[in-house]
Amino acid sequence: MLGQQWFELSNEEAGRLRCQIGTLDKTGRGQYSKYRPFAFTEHGILMLSSVLNSEKAAQVNIAVMRVFLRLREMILTNREFALHLQKLERTVAYHGGEIRKLLRKVSRLTAAKRKPKGPIGFQS
Repeated sequence: MLGQQWFELSNEEAGRLRCQIGTLDKTGRGQYSKYRPFAFTEHGILMLSSVLNSEKAAQVNIAVMRVFLRLREMILTNREFALHLQKLERTVAYHGGEIRKLLRKVSRLTAAKRKPKGPIGFQS
């Protein structure tokens, strides 16, 4: 056995699944499941497809494998995006601090150069 082929869903995952596919009526009998459902891993899908020998099973297997591939691509893309976003946040925070320092210095310089103004109007 090369790896785990299936796993049991957590209570939270099973609850979300029940809401999505409309299983187990909320009222009366069957409200709560005795067991949590199992899900296949990518490796489990590959093993299952080697057992099933129909054309339809092969088509479904290819579709499922494409979904796994797309999920892997999305995870990598999101990870790269998150890292890039963190880098941008650090850069903006750094530049924000530098701009605040610059504004403080400029305001000190302009405050020092101001001269008190005399009274307005004609003075005799």
